[in-house]
Amino acid sequence: MNDQVKLNEQGTLVQPPNKREHRIYTAIIGVSDGQGNEIPHDGTTLSDVLSFKGHAYPDQRVQIFDRGNPAHDDFFPVDDIGNFFVTLPNQEWGYHIYSAHTSNGEVSPPWAIFVDVRETASIEYVSGPDGENIEPGGATLHDELHFVGRGTANQTVDLLDNGKVIQTLNVDVIRHWSAHVKELQTGSHEFIVRGEDGELSNPWRVLIKLPVPLSAQFVIGQENYQLIEQHGSTTDRTITLVGTAHPDETGWIADYRGNLVRFRANQNGVYQVTIEELREGVHALRTVSDKGKISDPYFIRVVSSKL
Repeated sequence: MNDQVKLNEQGTLVQPPNKREHRIYTAIIGVSDGQGNEIPHDGTTLSDVLSFKGHAYPDQRVQIFDRGNPAHDDFFPVDDIGNFFVTLPNQEWGYHIYSAHTSNGEVSPPWAIFVDVRETASIEYVSGPDGENIEPGGATLHDELHFVGRGTANQTVDLLDNGKVIQTLNVDVIRHWSAHVKELQTGSHEFIVRGEDGELSNPWRVLIKLPVPLSAQFVIGQENYQLIEQHGSTTDRTITLVGTAHPDETGWIADYRGNLVRFRANQNGVYQVTIEELREGVHALRTVSDKGKISDPYFIRVVSSKL
């Protein structure tokens, strides 16, 4: 029996280990940041740009993954002597576990880095109490606003309104802050946040308009084309009601019988509707918005034309 074949204790032939069995060759051998500093495994950087160098079997492609997901879209080549170089910009704050995946299916050992980038304070979005977003340069009829933004984790930001600090806010560990501001005056507001480093965000300008009252202003008879005053009488069965509401506000014109006709205010906060086939008797015309607001009634009496 030659040296290549041996018996185990039960007398079964056992083959020796294959000295040429495949071993994973792909590896990240170094990482540097945007300032040229070498970042060791389990190291920390203050830069959001990372450059990876490594080796793999030649003439294939490589992609860097972060926590099991691709960290970029494109594949990078491995050169003919087995080296690769990959640069990843805009790495987010937090703990990253990078690995190199090659087109032949190999995965390198991980390389962990904590990216401790400082983030310039910013406003992400602004909304009213109804949850509707207000774009920069937009307008609202609400005198209270909700803010959400970003900043450097575990620091504070100042929220300024027209250059005056109105709140100081804590930034959480995932770099978010929020604010609720009430009793804002009508007019133009320029909101800015300022980080501890003194950097200012882009301004977020909001115009707070004077609320338009929901009302029924006057009624015109469509048959005799006469103004029907509050508590007035008419023989017309078709009338036009003109009133005010918030711009683009919608709802119903209602009376004792229920909803009569839909309305929509224009951009100036004025609506006009025609109501037909009114019965004889007293009608208390009210404007009822879809948001639940109700105007004071406008009373008219429809009488018989035969009187």
